[in-house]
Amino acid sequence: MRILVQLIDAVKGVHLWSERYDRDLKDFFVLQDEIAKQIMTALQVKLTEGDYASEVAGTTSNLQALECFWRGEERFFHFGEKEDNAVARQWAQKAVELDPNFAGAWALMGFTHLFDVQYGWTLTPSQSIEKALECGQKALGVSDSCAKGHSLMGYINLLSRKFDEAIENGEKAVRINPNDPIILSILGGIMAYSGRFDESIALMKNAMRLCPYYPAYFLDVLCSCYFFTGRYEEAVAAGQLLLGRAQKGEYNPFMAHMVLAEAYIGLGQEDKAREHAKAMLQMYPNVVS
Repeated sequence: MRILVQLIDAVKGVHLWSERYDRDLKDFFVLQDEIAKQIMTALQVKLTEGDYASEVAGTTSNLQALECFWRGEERFFHFGEKEDNAVARQWAQKAVELDPNFAGAWALMGFTHLFDVQYGWTLTPSQSIEKALECGQKALGVSDSCAKGHSLMGYINLLSRKFDEAIENGEKAVRINPNDPIILSILGGIMAYSGRFDESIALMKNAMRLCPYYPAYFLDVLCSCYFFTGRYEEAVAAGQLLLGRAQKGEYNPFMAHMVLAEAYIGLGQEDKAREHAKAMLQMYPNVVS
């Protein structure tokens, strides 16, 4: 296997460092650590204890488990589709079967149980929350520095309406891994549900900067926060982007039409709002608004 690594300052457009590696595939994880250390040495980066922990927390040395986790996470981020959530849980289950100490996979599984509750896909929400809690405890039992685990616990707190605890866990996750856009976005969602919309917007924008092709749900959170702060034109712009991503199969289009209907009502453009409401009813004729 040959890998060419280039590090570019995306803001300034400056080439910072490059190196080529020729290795056997079996040395994948050793190579990963070697690349990381050489980048840090080249740039004279000093990691804090939390930063270092974030590099190892929730990881696995099992390539098959890692692949299962990535496949599960990709399906999970479609959001709003029962089948995607179920498939994501199946992949997470396979990951922890391959590596029971894969903290990140335990956290992902926990989030799928929570989404069963949030979207009404379970007849026993209390049991689903209990399963999510068990997954969170297993993730943090493997490593208390698993940022995804703390994010999961924060989301559990949120659904239990324990807003202060939710924010505390979300902020702890961000302190552990401040450069993970997913961790930032989860705290952004917690802040939004807690009514702290400006802080949510800042977190979501930072997450988007860190992940230029971000999961579509980032736009949903951002659009809602713009709506609740009276920034309706920005809400429409974010909603249109969300609808475009939904039409590519990356998100539930019902949710995109819903946020756009709200945003157009805010702008006083009732005709456009009705168009999106009509599209919602075509998808779910029995929806009650």
